[in-house]
Amino acid sequence: MIELDYKLNEKVGFSHVIDLLGTCSPYGTERKKKLRVYDNTREAELTDEFYNISRVMTYMGEHDCTRIERRLLGLKDIRGSVGSIDSLSLNDIELFELKRFLLQLELIADDFSEMDSTCQLKNIDIAPFTEALEVLDPDGMKTQTFMLSSSLSEELCAIRREKKDIEILLRKEMDQERRATLLRERARITAMEDAEETRLRAMLCEKLLPYKQGLLNVIDALGSLDFTLARARLALRYGCCCPSISQGGLELSGMINPAIQDALEKRGKSFTPVSMQARHGVTVITGANMGGKTVALNTVALNVLCVHCAIFPFARHAQVPLFDRLYLIAEDMQDSSKGLSSFGAEMMRLDAALLDIKKHDASLLLIDELARGTNPDEGACIVRGVVNMLKTMSVISVLTTHYDNVACYADAHYQVKGLCGVDMQALTAQIAKKRSASVELIEEYMNYGIIRVDTASEVPKDALRICELLGIDKELLIYVKKYIDK
Repeated sequence: MIELDYKLNEKVGFSHVIDLLGTCSPYGTERKKKLRVYDNTREAELTDEFYNISRVMTYMGEHDCTRIERRLLGLKDIRGSVGSIDSLSLNDIELFELKRFLLQLELIADDFSEMDSTCQLKNIDIAPFTEALEVLDPDGMKTQTFMLSSSLSEELCAIRREKKDIEILLRKEMDQERRATLLRERARITAMEDAEETRLRAMLCEKLLPYKQGLLNVIDALGSLDFTLARARLALRYGCCCPSISQGGLELSGMINPAIQDALEKRGKSFTPVSMQARHGVTVITGANMGGKTVALNTVALNVLCVHCAIFPFARHAQVPLFDRLYLIAEDMQDSSKGLSSFGAEMMRLDAALLDIKKHDASLLLIDELARGTNPDEGACIVRGVVNMLKTMSVISVLTTHYDNVACYADAHYQVKGLCGVDMQALTAQIAKKRSASVELIEEYMNYGIIRVDTASEVPKDALRICELLGIDKELLIYVKKYIDK
């Protein structure tokens, strides 16, 4: 099963996606915190989750869900109280919160029944607990308060009557000696009342005991409903698609990464959607630095994670296999605490991944700029060796690299479009007018989309063009060109 970890979540933008899921209730929030990761043994459950999200998205397009979301927002976490019912020791506050929950549940159940008549959601059942509410509200007043009713016990009724009579006498009595006698009597009666109330609270808990598991089940259902509503809203906001579970390769069209897109939009820019197919073997993404290879790789990782966590992928179309393992090898994810260089750390991580892949048939391996921290000649040889080894293994792998003569060994080759097709004269003219904003202007013209090309296609040579656009010393560039021409 794919394991989520903080570094991975942060790097690919998955943490941002989780933050975007606006759950309303403590139960939905808990469901979000404890994400379920689905593998091929739980495909049927995952398919049901996707069905529910799709149905709710359609419903939201035609109906306002504000009321049921507002009611979910009013729920408090009573799992501790429900779990303690069998101790027979719930206090008045806990019984009040339980009663309040049951009253809220009646309203939510009505809203859910109306919604579910259209949606027909799977594995979510929300119904009122009328009998349990009658235990805590024997008079049927349905008030948002709780106190032990005198009707629960003749003894309690008699004690409270006697206590009331004594309190009436106390208010009238002026003689201090007789007042002291009445106060002692009141203390005795109060102790009797406390004892009887303790007995009655235990009795109420005993009556609630048969409903304990049902209450825990409906709490879980409320969490599932809340989490489904949140996922549907997120999918509508970003135009996500319902994925298909593939038995073969990985296919993602029109992918975006919300963490990057949202940051770009704040600067008045937009994210270029990415499309890719990757089958068993090796897919290589090439392009110059600044070209968006890492963004493309992280976007693939993000959307694969979303599918495995029952969140619609941020794509127009998605076919995703259920992987047992997902590995992301990147220099900035290595642990430097062990004293290894970044190169040594990433090679150790790669070695561990390769050993693990041999034990699992369904793995996705993503490698970002392997061996860029070592000698370029050796680094290129290492990457070529890795590509050729991966072709012999049962794994879907995607690598980014700027090294030459790597893609020719791969099964598929994608290139970042970069500055291809850009009107260089127009860009040069703009930079000449505003030299201080040259980097920002190049970014605006840079096309971060990727296109599939022949595996024999050369790695794009945008680096020199970028240097020229940045106005790097012309004498230096003359020397650089001499070596490039060689």
